[in-house]
Amino acid sequence: MIKKTFIYWLAIALILPAFAAAQTQPEDEYPRDMLAALDSLTVLLNQNCTKANAGKCFDPSVDEENTASLSLNPADVQKTLDMMESGIPLDYNKHVEGFVNLYAVRKKQLTERILALSEYYFPKFEEILDREGLPQEFKYLAVVESALNPQAQSWAGACGLWQFIHSTGLAYGLKINGMVDERRDPEKATLAACQYFKNSYELYGDWLLVIASYNCGPGNVNKAIRKSGGKRSFWEVMKYLPKETRGYVPAFIAVAYVMNNAEQLGLKPAEFDIHELVENVEVDQWVHFGQMSKVLGIPMEDLEYLNPEYRKKIIPASTSSKHTITLPYKYAMRFAELKDSVYATPFSDYSKEEEAEYLSKRVVHKVRKGETLVKIAKKYGVKTSDLKAWNIIKGNSVKPGKKLVVYQKVKVKPNSKPSKEDEEVETEEEEVKMAAKDKPAPIVVVVDSAKTAAADSAAQAAKTQTPKQKPTTTVNTMRYHKVERGDTLYSISKQYGLTVEKLRVYNQLPKNAVIKPGTKLKITPGS
Repeated sequence: MIKKTFIYWLAIALILPAFAAAQTQPEDEYPRDMLAALDSLTVLLNQNCTKANAGKCFDPSVDEENTASLSLNPADVQKTLDMMESGIPLDYNKHVEGFVNLYAVRKKQLTERILALSEYYFPKFEEILDREGLPQEFKYLAVVESALNPQAQSWAGACGLWQFIHSTGLAYGLKINGMVDERRDPEKATLAACQYFKNSYELYGDWLLVIASYNCGPGNVNKAIRKSGGKRSFWEVMKYLPKETRGYVPAFIAVAYVMNNAEQLGLKPAEFDIHELVENVEVDQWVHFGQMSKVLGIPMEDLEYLNPEYRKKIIPASTSSKHTITLPYKYAMRFAELKDSVYATPFSDYSKEEEAEYLSKRVVHKVRKGETLVKIAKKYGVKTSDLKAWNIIKGNSVKPGKKLVVYQKVKVKPNSKPSKEDEEVETEEEEVKMAAKDKPAPIVVVVDSAKTAAADSAAQAAKTQTPKQKPTTTVNTMRYHKVERGDTLYSISKQYGLTVEKLRVYNQLPKNAVIKPGTKLKITPGS
């Protein structure tokens, strides 16, 4: 088996307290304190490219500290940003200026690698954003999140191009199990991110607050709105947001400027091979990457790079549960011709590559009195650090009664395929409750600025948008839904197969209506 060395090119530099949103700083400290924020916003691994190109993508020796800075005319930069005609307000100020220098000067070689990778990923993002009716500039958020590395993983377990944590990935319909992790699927994860953006915009009506929410969660944004006296724009509530988020949004604007003006800034895409013309092909049988590599002649490294969502190099497909795999165009055509030969190649030839194969089995452990994280980790044969990361635990203590998610390694025989249990999608509501983290969480009900305290507790619950109660029927067949904590117009409309607009019309709600727990909403037309 090909072994790849994980190189952390950038390390987390800032670990924020849970209540950082309550802290404020004098404005003249921005963005000086945030010049190192790229370290806290991205965790890069060398798996972003094929084995042959890994060093060229993220070589830890490049981009030595450079104290030089650009001399830019703020008016000219703002004019350039305005010419982008973005649906997202892109304002240039001293907060953004620091990040322009960070990406264009201090991390120049990294940015040139990102420019090259964007030639592969951006067309995918643009198509999905266009289909979802969202501003194209959201594609730059993936640069801030992961530097376009689908294998990027944070200390808290967030992973993929869009850095979804486990619970939020499940909440937005991504399959995560021992075989497949769709958070690493460029297209499916992008679609899930788009759903978050749309849901969040329904709450805030401001794209920059949507971006802030994606970083720190709606609970922290609601707190910032309340502390600002009800202000509803990012720049007005900025100083009340967590420190990382105060740099996150300016970093996004800086990336939008730098990526759109790379040539003028003296940046050019790095030169390395990357497949631009690819095809998604359907697979309807279990198949190992090794089988495809042998029959089609495609390098294993290319299969792994183009299909990061398959954790075991196995596509667990069947006629009733088909999967897709991304292949360079010429290999996709070859697969169409030689598919039967691929399937006929013995699966066991490739499962024998290791003496034993391990798969992850999800276990829910309820903490008992006297148990410690160390004892629990030892019980399941896992690392204490992993246990803390899976459950977003920053300290070293855990309270009795708390439910913890554990991913226990289970050995399977080399000649056997993983069990059906390892293929199942994890959808338990407990998962969402346990691993809630302010980044990004499923959207919950928002209240007006005078009552955002109620929304905070709902946001931290991070519940999935699953139906919670059956509608009641009155004698005149009028149907109602009783609003519960965590409900939004969007989640209610999806529950009953409506659009948000129809729900508003049925209940004569204005665009920025506040819905409160206990309210009865009509879900059928009528008086």
